[in-house]
Amino acid sequence: NNKLVLIEKALRFSQNLEHFDLRGNGFHCGTLRDFFSKNQRVQTVAKQTVKKLTGQNEEECTVPTLGHYGAYCCEDLPAPFADRLIALKRKEHALLSGQGSETERLECERENQARQREIDALKEQYRTVIDQVTLRKQAKITLEQKKKALDEQVSNGRRAHAELDGTLKQAVGLIELQHATEEQSPLQLLRA
Repeated sequence: NNKLVLIEKALRFSQNLEHFDLRGNGFHCGTLRDFFSKNQRVQTVAKQTVKKLTGQNEEECTVPTLGHYGAYCCEDLPAPFADRLIALKRKEHALLSGQGSETERLECERENQARQREIDALKEQYRTVIDQVTLRKQAKITLEQKKKALDEQVSNGRRAHAELDGTLKQAVGLIELQHATEEQSPLQLLRA
């Protein structure tokens, strides 16, 4: 649904092409003529595709002033971009001066609403990505804090174990157990 489409002159397609659909675009007739004269197989496939999809030999134009070239609607403008720019400037002037028609005003509002929806969709897409990144960072920070706390608990447990082991060895030494062997832990010796 592009407003004005010019096709690159050097664009070429394979002769094996089976489906080609460019309906819904506002073509410049000259660009279609040039394109199809260099890509006749594409023109044939385009007609077949439009016929298959719509049951008609050519697409139905949304603007009554448009003509057809091949299967597609087109507009024959001597200076397509200049003509389009002049028309847009006239619309803008009419709307700003309050002299525009109700149809033009509604069209302008629809275009602005469509543009705003696209902008809002992009914002939401990036907001979602940013929110996901933020959540991942927060989760990472939380996990790092838990890991640090667990590392500290392990370290404290090892220190307490070493202190207890030393205390038990001293107790075994003070008691001077007769049946003590090197393989037994101090706790096993005290239980015996």
